[in-house]
Amino acid sequence: MRRLLSRPLAGLAGVVAAGTLVLAVAAPASAHSDLEEASPGPGDDVAAGSETVHLLFGEGVEDGAEGNQVTLEGPDGDPVAVGAVSVVDDGDGVCVATDPLDAGEYTLDWRVMSVDGHLVQSRYAFEVSDGGDPVDAASCEDADLAAPEATDGGGIPTPLLAGGGAVLLVAAVGGFVWRVRSDRRS
Repeated sequence: MRRLLSRPLAGLAGVVAAGTLVLAVAAPASAHSDLEEASPGPGDDVAAGSETVHLLFGEGVEDGAEGNQVTLEGPDGDPVAVGAVSVVDDGDGVCVATDPLDAGEYTLDWRVMSVDGHLVQSRYAFEVSDGGDPVDAASCEDADLAAPEATDGGGIPTPLLAGGGAVLLVAAVGGFVWRVRSDRRS
């Protein structure tokens, strides 16, 4: 240790080299199905009457996985009917059919199971208007899309799940600290 402290730059170079090696080895393991393209995409303005959503990912999506889901919330906050997820684009994308979309702002939530076994999800908003661009549904044309089904908006919202998890984590840590302090007093 004394030798390391007498040569701080050499020690720092070693730490930087070790950190770089760890990051280089770990980087491939963190590649999941990140969203690369979408139609409609985040912030897009699409034509009223659109009836298809196409999402393209950087890594394959597990076909038939129960975790694959796309939900859509309309301008009034009510759920919009969406069909079952169909995997397309040689396994790298998904398509769903929707009821025709009226003008307004929509929120799309998606969740897919990567072929590497990781569940990935996100949410974004887009606009629908009479003057909007048509949705690019070319990748969905050959897919056998299930008809949209009415939803009840069931399920637990992600923020509620995250908050509940945080409360449980704080309670577990608090219990652990209390137990350690109690053992020390004994």
